[in-house]
Amino acid sequence: MLAAIQLMCVGISAASEQSCDAFPDNPTPAVIATTCKEFCNNKCAFLNSSAGDTGVPETVVLFRVTPRNVTDLRNKNTGSSAGDLTFRYSAMLGGAGAFLAGDNIVGRFPVTVDGRWGPYKECNPLYGWDTREWFCENADCETPPHCNASAWEDSSSMFTGIACECPRANRTVGRVNMGAADIRYAKTWHKPGWPSTCSQSFQQVVANGSAGSFGCYGGDVAQTLTGSTFEETAAHLCDACTSDVKCDGWAIHGSNTTGYTYHNGKEIPAPHGTGECKAMRRGVPGWINVGGDWYSTTAEGECRGTAKPGDGSGCSWKLETPSEVKFINQSCLDDRVDEVVESIGAECFKGCGSAAVKAKEGVCYYRCYDKTVGGDPYKGIAPIPQDTLTSAWEKAFESEAPTQGGCPREPIAYSN
Repeated sequence: MLAAIQLMCVGISAASEQSCDAFPDNPTPAVIATTCKEFCNNKCAFLNSSAGDTGVPETVVLFRVTPRNVTDLRNKNTGSSAGDLTFRYSAMLGGAGAFLAGDNIVGRFPVTVDGRWGPYKECNPLYGWDTREWFCENADCETPPHCNASAWEDSSSMFTGIACECPRANRTVGRVNMGAADIRYAKTWHKPGWPSTCSQSFQQVVANGSAGSFGCYGGDVAQTLTGSTFEETAAHLCDACTSDVKCDGWAIHGSNTTGYTYHNGKEIPAPHGTGECKAMRRGVPGWINVGGDWYSTTAEGECRGTAKPGDGSGCSWKLETPSEVKFINQSCLDDRVDEVVESIGAECFKGCGSAAVKAKEGVCYYRCYDKTVGGDPYKGIAPIPQDTLTSAWEKAFESEAPTQGGCPREPIAYSN
């Protein structure tokens, strides 16, 4: 995955501001309160100087997967090409809201922003499904107005960083880098006492559903692996199982030095009583992250009439030329990107069967997709370069010919 982008506390002369740190190492209530006080009083912005942020207006191209009846950017989340790819993969694995359950389109929007980035907000429709009304809140609010209290408080998330509740935060364009979020979010995947290589797709097998009690795992033995300690053996098993799309889990019986990976696996009782077996079962990937940025554009921050970002009016974003917005069908866009991934990982996908690849679903397909996009260190296979994926995504908007990687324009206009 992409390396985390560090937010440095350096002066930005063009905006006479410093950079707020969205992801402090120790986000205590005091640190969150201090950061939000500085941001809300216009003493810092969520800038990333190492990526070229200057705190002055610029034009960015934003993308959004959306229902056909929602074509504006007011109180909406968007992404860069890589960021929206990351969102698309999250949706593919079950992480999208109910409002995206139908036939969706994807829009490309050239937007002018003031460059004084703020904290990212989650924007969702009323109750999570009523797309006639939208809200942007700080965090943990997918079904507004039914939200946790943190949605309206200064808070911090390992995933999206510090969020502030103040008038300025409700006007600025929010942004969070998914590469940075992925590094920090990975900390929540680690199971204490288990190797860090046992990623989020693995779960400890426990007896009777009770944490701390041990069940076991069995099936058709795929590999037998050894190590000098439990952690070393378990790390070998997790690496081998992750590399094998047909591996459903692994177990260490009795001795901590020998373990087995399994195909056609299932949970079984510990063979010799509690504590005699340590095992993990494997599900589908919980997250495929190719980096990029996510954005939030609030209705309150939109520049109306002759107002422009950075002109002192207090607005933060504007779609200068609505006619330049282009919508295409999501299924077409998905096909263009999937063709690239399936071609690169052809050998892996072949083992899933043509029906699974045609349907683009199933455990084997998702595991192959994850392994192809993210690489396979166990076999020395590198990840697909980000620009290979984003090129396929962007090319779908540049042409309308499928033979050139394009998708036909949908006859839908931006909603002013």
